[in-house]
Amino acid sequence: QWAYNEKLIFPLMELPEVIVGLDEGQTGPKDIIPAVYKNGLFWVGFAISASVMGWNVLCRTGVLPGLQQLDLNNSWTPFIRNSMFKALVPGARSMVFFIMIGFAFLIPKKVSFSLWFFHIFYMIILMILVALGYGSNESSFPSEWWYTLNFRTAIGGGALLVFASLVLWKCRSVILCVLKPDKLENVTTEERRELRSASAVFLIGSLALILILWKVMHVHIVYAVCGYAVIIVITIGLVRAVAEGGVLGFQAWTSPFHYIRHIFGFDKSFTAPHLFAPLMIYYAVLFLDIKTFIAPAMANALKIRDDAKMSRIKYHVGVVLGIGVACVVAIGVAIMMCYEPGHGADAMHSWFYSQFPKSLFTGIGDISKVPPAASWSIRGWLLFGALLMAALLYFRQTAFWLPHPIGLIMLVNPLMSAYWFSILLGWLAKSLVTKYANKHTYVRVRGLFIGLIIGELVIVLIAMIISLVMQKRLGIDLNRQ
Repeated sequence: QWAYNEKLIFPLMELPEVIVGLDEGQTGPKDIIPAVYKNGLFWVGFAISASVMGWNVLCRTGVLPGLQQLDLNNSWTPFIRNSMFKALVPGARSMVFFIMIGFAFLIPKKVSFSLWFFHIFYMIILMILVALGYGSNESSFPSEWWYTLNFRTAIGGGALLVFASLVLWKCRSVILCVLKPDKLENVTTEERRELRSASAVFLIGSLALILILWKVMHVHIVYAVCGYAVIIVITIGLVRAVAEGGVLGFQAWTSPFHYIRHIFGFDKSFTAPHLFAPLMIYYAVLFLDIKTFIAPAMANALKIRDDAKMSRIKYHVGVVLGIGVACVVAIGVAIMMCYEPGHGADAMHSWFYSQFPKSLFTGIGDISKVPPAASWSIRGWLLFGALLMAALLYFRQTAFWLPHPIGLIMLVNPLMSAYWFSILLGWLAKSLVTKYANKHTYVRVRGLFIGLIIGELVIVLIAMIISLVMQKRLGIDLNRQ
């Protein structure tokens, strides 16, 4: 549906295709050494990101005391604390993230524009609310990933429901094709067979998950069905946003529990937390602090398979084996390390092995003892976000100058505060190149931004090895908060 009917570009797939030399229309590399490595601008980009990040690695190792690392966070707080922009404190910043700059160049301009534009849109609303006396700064509008929304995440949450529902509706013929095979049009016999198999697996798997939530985890049947439906809608929307927008990572600060709390409140007999508490645990494990998400990667992989003319059987066997091996190794090693005598889970990452589980059960206990009521103001922001998304989707059919709606969805993602400035830089570069350069020049300049990506990835890998050798956490990774 996305690749053929809606002509989605899948910008993230461009990186692996370029670095292995697989150009559009080619079934394999044109040369032993892919063309990107013969592009001088690629090595310029590589040198820029690798030298900056490499310097920070050297500073953090402490091998040469007194070295000062380069600040890539660029917080605005010292400059705006006592100005008219003080409402943006403490989150306002212009972080430089080389990988995100590179990906932003690969994203279509209308999409990258939307991603940074709606973050500016959020900051403008924040300053207006503070000016009207509703708070003193950004900290006056708390939000978190369990069940609390503020105006930002409520706007994004309302928009996400509308956008994802429309996306799901457009895909209905594919999702239900095992029941209505005649609805599949313009597909080959082999692909029709694959889609029908995927549809059957999805529907049977969905039914099985609902039964497990209901009978095994003792979630009320209404919440098992409705909660699963909302999770599917949110997941589809986020997969589309990541696959189309190229956002490197996200946290979804919206969930079925956010909607229940702010629309109905937890203080009603039919919304009592004990009815869906096990669902909160299921949701927390699979969808909460994920940063990366396998579903968009699968969507990109399907497009790469199509471009490379790969065998469907070999592709699916490879993916299943890869995921299976990764799960077995990761879970097995984690269990062994958790139960290692003398160290165990207490020596593991404190967030995942201690703080996160405790905060989950503490949160469930808190809302069971003192159930939060609904909020009329958040209801209004949810409605505003839904109506704004509906208006964008409708009027963009004729008014193409309106911003792409994907940035509005990303208001649910707090990581955008770390990404938006790098996306802006990538958008500016692509706007200039596409306006003043030809296709050949664009391909050469693209090498510069791919070099930025590869350079930082290489340094992150080196930093990981150094951390293991020195038994010291350097903090040089892809995690941005």
